[in-house]
Amino acid sequence: MIFSETQESIKLVIFLTVSAAISSIALIYIINTAAEHASDTEKSVSLLYFALFMLAFIVHILSKKVSFIKSMAIVEHIVKNIRIRISDKVRYASLESIEHIGLATIQNRLSTDTITVSNSSYIVISAVQSVLMIFFGMLYVFYLSSTAFFIALVLIVAGIFVYKYYNDIVVYQIDKSIQHDDKFFASLLNIIHGFNELKMNYTKSNDVIKYHSAIAHENEQVRNETSTVFGNSSILVQFFVYLLLGIIVFVLPQISDTHSDVVIKVIAVLIFIMGPIETITGAVPNYSRANRSALFLEKLESDIDKYADYSKYDEQYNITEFKNITLENMHFYYKDVNEKPLFGVGPFSLNINQGEILFIRGGNGSGKTTFMKLLTSLYSPDGGFIKVDDTIISNHNTKNYQNLFSIILSDFHLFDSFYGLENIDIERLNKLLNQMGLSDKIDYKDNKFTNINLSTGQRKRLALVMSLMEDKQIYILDEWAADQDPSFREYFYMTILPELKEQGKTIIAVTHDDHYFDIADRVVKMDEGKLLL
Repeated sequence: MIFSETQESIKLVIFLTVSAAISSIALIYIINTAAEHASDTEKSVSLLYFALFMLAFIVHILSKKVSFIKSMAIVEHIVKNIRIRISDKVRYASLESIEHIGLATIQNRLSTDTITVSNSSYIVISAVQSVLMIFFGMLYVFYLSSTAFFIALVLIVAGIFVYKYYNDIVVYQIDKSIQHDDKFFASLLNIIHGFNELKMNYTKSNDVIKYHSAIAHENEQVRNETSTVFGNSSILVQFFVYLLLGIIVFVLPQISDTHSDVVIKVIAVLIFIMGPIETITGAVPNYSRANRSALFLEKLESDIDKYADYSKYDEQYNITEFKNITLENMHFYYKDVNEKPLFGVGPFSLNINQGEILFIRGGNGSGKTTFMKLLTSLYSPDGGFIKVDDTIISNHNTKNYQNLFSIILSDFHLFDSFYGLENIDIERLNKLLNQMGLSDKIDYKDNKFTNINLSTGQRKRLALVMSLMEDKQIYILDEWAADQDPSFREYFYMTILPELKEQGKTIIAVTHDDHYFDIADRVVKMDEGKLLL
C-alpha cells in the first residue's frame, strides 16, 4: 500500500514540477508579449495580459509549493526506510562482521549520511525544476531565434563538459572527506569511551586530543580543497553565461538579420534562466555529497549482507531442553581485512551437562570471552562443530540453539525494558529487585525501568534480574561478580547459583574467585587459547 501511495505521489510531483517550469516560461512569454503591446490604448488588452499573468503566476507558485512538499515527504520516507532496513539487517549480521565494519562507521552512515541525503533533497529538487525551466526556456529561445538557440546550445554544452571535468575532481575530494569523517568519528568515540582513562592520565589525554585535532585539521583541508574546486567551476559557469549574453547582444545582430526587439526578448529569457543555472551550479556540490553518501549507505548494506543470516526462527527445529552440549574440535581465527588469519584459539573439545555449574578461569587474553562467543554461536567457528544431544548446530538451527542462552558478557548492554517478553510477572520482578538490593533505586512503570543510571555492580545486578526473568536454560556470566561488594558476591555464589542449579538451569561462568570454586561441578582453565580440562 505504501509503495502504491508513493508511486502516486511521484507521478503528482512530476506533473507539478513540469507545470511549475512551463508556467515560469509562460510568465516570461506573457511579459514579453504584453510589453510589445504596451502602447496599445485598449484597456481590455492590458487587462487580458494581466489576467493571464496572474493565472500563470498562481499556477507557478502553487505547483512549486506542492511539488516541494510532496518531494520532501518522498525523500524523508525513503530515508526512514533506509534507516529501518539497515538497522534491521544489523541484527542478522554476524558479530565478526559488525566488529569488522566498526561501530563508528555504522553510526556515521545511519546518522551523517542519511542526514546529508535528507538535507540535500530540497536543493536537488530545486535543481530538477531549474533544469526543466532551462529546457522550456531554450524552446522559447528557439521560437524567437534559431540562431540564438544554437549559439546558446553550443556554449551550454561546452560549459557542461568543463563543469563535468571539475565535478569528477570533486567526487574524488568528497570521497576523501567522507573517509576523514569516519576517522574523525572513530577518534571521537575513542575520547568518549576512554573518558575515565583520559581523565586519570593528563599526558595520554593531551596525546589523544592532539591526534584528534590532527584528523580534524586534515578534514578541514580536504573540505577547503573541495570548496575551491566548486568555486572554480561556479565561476566558469558564470563566465559562459555572461559570454553568451555578450554574443547575443554584440555578435548575433552582425551574423543574423535578427531584429532588435527579438534580441531584447532573447536577452530577457536568458537573464531569466540565469537564476536556474546558478541554482543547478549550487546544487551540484550537494547532489555530489548526497550521491556519495547514498553509495556509502549502499556499501554498508552490501557489507552487512555478505555475512548476514536472514533465516527466521524455525519452530520445527525448536530446542527447549537438552541433556548435554558437545563442542568438538572447535577453533577460531581472528582475521585481517583480507580474511588472512592473524591469531586464533582452540581447538576446543568439551561436554556440558544439563543442570551443572561450570566455572572457567584463566588470565587476561587467555581466550575466555572468545570461547564464550563460540559456545553461544556469536562467532562462527573456522573448524569443528557444536552438538546438542544428537543434533548438530548449523545455519538452519542456530537461532533455535541460541534461544537456550541468556548472556551477560563483559561488554553487556543494559536495556531499559523487557523487550521480547510479554505478560511480565510484576510480583516476581519486584522480588528479584529486592533480592538484588535494587528495589529502593529502581521501579518498573509504563513498561520501562525508571532508572538505569546505576553503578557498574548495580547495572550487572539489573542485567541478571532481566536474564532471570527470561527464564532460559543456560546462563552465561562473564566475570559477573567482579564488580560486586564482598557480601553480595557471597550471596551470588552461595545463594543465587545453587538456586538456579536446583531449578535445573545450567550456569557457565567466567570467574577468578577461587575461594568459591567448590560450589562448581567442574572448573576448567583457559591458557593461551587452549582449554585445559
